[in-house]
Amino acid sequence: MTSSPAAAAPVKSELERRTVRKLMLRFMPILMATYFMAYLDRTNLGIIKPHISKDLGLSPVAFGLASGIFFLGYVLCEVPSNHFMLKWGPRLWIPRILITWGAVAALIAFVQSPAQLYVGRVLLGIAEAGLAPAIFLIIATWFPARYSRLLMSVFFLTIPLALMIGSPLSGWLLDLTQGWHGWDGWRWVVLLQGLATIALFPLAFKLLPLSPQTASFLDEEERAWLLTQLDGEADVKKEHAPGSFLRALIDRRVLVMSLTYVLICYGSNALTYWLPSIIEEATPGLSSLHVGLITAIPFACAFVAIILVGQIAARTNARLWNILGPLSVAIVAFVLTAIAVHDSRLALGAMSLAIAGSLATQPQFWTLPADYLTGASAAAGIALINSAGNLAGFLGPFSFGWMQGSAGKTTALPFLIMAVCMAIAGVLVFLVRRRVRNMAAVHVGDDQPATTAPASTTASSTAEAV
Repeated sequence: MTSSPAAAAPVKSELERRTVRKLMLRFMPILMATYFMAYLDRTNLGIIKPHISKDLGLSPVAFGLASGIFFLGYVLCEVPSNHFMLKWGPRLWIPRILITWGAVAALIAFVQSPAQLYVGRVLLGIAEAGLAPAIFLIIATWFPARYSRLLMSVFFLTIPLALMIGSPLSGWLLDLTQGWHGWDGWRWVVLLQGLATIALFPLAFKLLPLSPQTASFLDEEERAWLLTQLDGEADVKKEHAPGSFLRALIDRRVLVMSLTYVLICYGSNALTYWLPSIIEEATPGLSSLHVGLITAIPFACAFVAIILVGQIAARTNARLWNILGPLSVAIVAFVLTAIAVHDSRLALGAMSLAIAGSLATQPQFWTLPADYLTGASAAAGIALINSAGNLAGFLGPFSFGWMQGSAGKTTALPFLIMAVCMAIAGVLVFLVRRRVRNMAAVHVGDDQPATTAPASTTASSTAEAV
């Protein structure tokens, strides 16, 4: 008896769910653990600021430079790093990043002067370069496109999670290790977190595969389904995407996305490093642990916001408004922070909304390059866009430190600048989305809620796969 299409559909659906579930379980835990350590390293610098500033003689401007100079090395090496990631695959390249970055991070514990700290931070950026775009490239090249929005939201939960846990953890370690064997506590914090990064190396090498074609954790049927999906999507994108690695680096749409990501990341990067200092200034006399616990509050709000926006994105196809919604919240919240800057409670509440909106915007923004780029152009374009975002990692902390150093205290100006940056980013998102939306043929709909049967099926299968 011949099977009807309706009878065959559940079999196909089960194959899809099984394959995607295996991919998620294989990739997401180790990738999130790796990025967790990356942000833990960035978090601890904000927590240890009073101790490292006193020990090495750092002014607010010098601390801002030490925070941001990390991103110069990161930006310079990010595009070539993703080229090697494309060539050698996740199994070889991400463990390489882990071992070199962890070693450099641990060695920073031994610096004795501001100049040595600057060199160490630049080398740390070079060693860690390519980690984020490598992860974004994995999501873009290993998972069918209809899962990318959900997976980016899941992955970006790592950032607030690291800051929620990392801030109090770094504060606790700082208090616990102060004076151990004649060392200041900040040195132990840096050393231990560097060694913890190196400890992920064997796990990453064991779990991460080389390519979809050689993924032994999938059976033959699952691998065939995955390759059919990925090849079909790649064929559609190739009609519009830049034709090579190098062409993607000068593509007009990629350049506009790069500028947009700089503006989106400016405020959140500045506050990642400076929020503990703002809290200490507003509430003098708190222990490092208490400062870390208060610092965790805005990132707990961001954790919730990323989940909520990610769920909305998984159930709708309104990709433009999934970006502009949280971005608008961030704009309003940065303005409110500027107004309430001298009221510590109101300012903390407004900053919590601003950080939540800013971080919830970022995973949704990454659907734009995912809709447009494929293959080598994806490796280049994703690296360039993330490199541009990391320029904000330099400009944000450094400019905030310069403005704070000039005024002698926290003022409204940095937050107004953050609001303006987000507003310009919103305009650019609107413009670039109009150009890219007709190329997103692998998705259903066009910036409208997914009300058709195929879209509902996609949202349902996405949720079930998780």
